[in-house]
Amino acid sequence: MPDGLALDTALVVFQAGALARGLLSAMRLDAGDTVLITAAAGRVGSLLVQWAKAAGATVIGAASRAKLDAVTGFGADHAVDYDAAGWAEEVRELTFGRGATLDIQAIARRGLTLCGPLGMVIRKSDAEQQDDAEQALAAAGRGELRPRIHGRFPLDQAAGAHRELEERRSVGAVVLTI
Repeated sequence: MPDGLALDTALVVFQAGALARGLLSAMRLDAGDTVLITAAAGRVGSLLVQWAKAAGATVIGAASRAKLDAVTGFGADHAVDYDAAGWAEEVRELTFGRGATLDIQAIARRGLTLCGPLGMVIRKSDAEQQDDAEQALAAAGRGELRPRIHGRFPLDQAAGAHRELEERRSVGAVVLTI
């Protein structure tokens, strides 16, 4: 763990940052890509925005209206309200009719499988997963990857933490403490 990195921050980066790095790597992200990231204000989504932007991609983040400022704060070039009617058309307008380079069809063309709410199933070796985690921690230690912690909840208040997630109030990660 890098010096000066708080344990709760390291925990978020170790898991969510490594997953974000692994997803973008598996998707073969290029600097010229336009990436559409849904749930861009969430624990993983916010880190996907940061990694994709750092790689030189144009980033469109989708989230609820109340979270759009957070999405641009994470570095997205554009933020769209995915609860609004016509948000997909807004994405097409932002990309001059091309749409996002990395979307469901692009993922399939790149030889990847789409599955579940995270969107991807990645089978990496233990060494590759460890490298993703180490790279995420190192980036956080350098200040290049900045996870946001929405709230810290004692374990006996786990139900309250779950309500924050269930009611879609959280921006970033929710952390349980013991």
